[in-house]
Amino acid sequence: MRSDANVHRYTARIDGLCIGEDLAYEELVERTLEFILRAAIAMTGDDFSWEQEELRRGGLREIAFSRNGKALWWDAATFEAEQREAGREHIARRFAGANELDPAFLDRLDRDLTERLRQAGYATPSLVAGMKELFHQLVADANDRSAEAVESIVTDVLGRKAPAQRAGGSPQTR
Repeated sequence: MRSDANVHRYTARIDGLCIGEDLAYEELVERTLEFILRAAIAMTGDDFSWEQEELRRGGLREIAFSRNGKALWWDAATFEAEQREAGREHIARRFAGANELDPAFLDRLDRDLTERLRQAGYATPSLVAGMKELFHQLVADANDRSAEAVESIVTDVLGRKAPAQRAGGSPQTR
């Protein structure tokens, strides 16, 4: 971790939802990862929001990040075009005070998130441009775990082996 990590404070939003506000970098990673996980798991029950679908399709680029109150940009060409436009409109100073170009930020965040996911057993490519593969893995895992939980509840309530265990398969496959 860089030595300046404790100095900077980050905020992350996607459309109207606040993922985290005024966070240290490590807290930002944690909150962003939690938002991603909850977004994917929400899909298992058709209980997901438009913002979560945007995240699945568009990846980290859908999240608006700011550092120390300045909007973070990672696309130099877009940033420079907006900067030129601000100059033409005579608001260059205001633009500079509210915006910052840092292409390395998104790469670092992506690397830190994918590493945390790999440590948890999820092999995923970069999350920058989309998360469809990751969401697929998480939804499949959540569904598997849900099926196991159902069997556990049946066993607990019946106080004996569940029907699926006695018959050699789940009730759905018989």
